Amino acid sequence: MAENPDKTVLEWASSFFDSTEALVREQLAWFKSVFHPAYDSPAGENLVQALLEVHTSMEPKFDFCLDASIKQQGEPIAYLAQVSSSR
Repeated sequence: MAENPDKTVLEWASSFFDSTEALVREQLAWFKSVFHPAYDSPAGENLVQALLEVHTSMEPKFDFCLDASIKQQGEPIAYLAQVSSSR
């Protein structure tokens, strides 16, 4: 969000998930070459663990941003439906 403060939370969330999806596709090959399944956890598990570490250390937290944006909506249920379908 700091990159473009004029983006709505909906635009930011969509951009975040698009970036995360691209990162997963890009990094999975690397994780497969580094984490051998005979010796380590599967590459996918290691990648998910790394993404969870990043997600839990993000500031501001994703749920904080979503909660703040919901409070600004006149129709919070319609907004949540829009958020869930934006992906």
